[in-house]
Amino acid sequence: MIPVLTASQAAAWDEQARTAHGISGRVLMETAGRSVARVVADEFGGSLRQGVLLAAGPGNNGGDGWVAARALR
Repeated sequence: MIPVLTASQAAAWDEQARTAHGISGRVLMETAGRSVARVVADEFGGSLRQGVLLAAGPGNNGGDGWVAARALR
């Protein structure tokens, strides 16, 4: 089973990665977006030629969405 984090848990994990491990927010965002794109491509590869509609919220999650959209393009 894949764990599902709450927004506050995800923020805490991001903060831990940045402060304790020195991973920049930009690297976290790029990695998250590309990972989403990989899952979408693996699951829906043949359908991607028809186009993709990606909806994302504001803030860092929106940034992850932009990265995913760029990678899928």
